[in-house]
Amino acid sequence: MNCIISRCLLESISQGEYNIIKNYTWRKNVKIAVFGGSREQKKYLEEVVSLWKPTELSFFCGDTNEQAIFKTEEYALLVSFDLAGFQLKTLTSNVWYNLLPCKQIHIITKINSCLETYLDNPLSISMFFFCISDQQKNSLITKYENIPWIRVLPFWQESPEKSLAQALNTVIDECHLI
Repeated sequence: MNCIISRCLLESISQGEYNIIKNYTWRKNVKIAVFGGSREQKKYLEEVVSLWKPTELSFFCGDTNEQAIFKTEEYALLVSFDLAGFQLKTLTSNVWYNLLPCKQIHIITKINSCLETYLDNPLSISMFFFCISDQQKNSLITKYENIPWIRVLPFWQESPEKSLAQALNTVIDECHLI
C-alpha cells in the first residue's frame, strides 16, 4: 500500500524529533493486519509504516466473517485499536487472537467496558498492550491480571504518529522481528 507521509511528519523526522521511528527494510514483504481504529488512527499507522519497505497493510473491522479471510494470509504483526476483534471466539470459546501465530499490538485509547471484559480470559504472550495514561494502565492491571505485557504511550494526545511508531518499534525490537 503506498502512503503519503504528511509534511509535518517528514519535517519532524528530518529535524530529528522522531528518532524513535526507524526506517526498517524487511527481508521480504511484511503483512500487517489492522483491526478497528478510526480513520485518523489508520492514517497515522499508514504514515509510520510507509517508511518501511516492503510492507502491506490490511484493514479488518473485527467481525466473524473476517476470521476465514485472515487465516488465508501470513501476517507478521497484528495491530488492534480499542480491543477490536476481541469478541471473536474459537470453537472452544477462547479468545481467537490467542491462536494467531503473529505478534500482536493492542492499542487502548478509550475504555470499552463491553470489550474490556474479554481481558479476563487467558491471553497469549504474543500480545503487547499499550494504553495512553498511567491511570488507564493501573486500572487495567488491577482489574485484569491476565494481561501479559502492558506499557503507556505517554505522548498519544500530542502525537499519535510518534506513539504508534514507539509501539511498533518496541514490539519489533523485543521480538527480534528484523
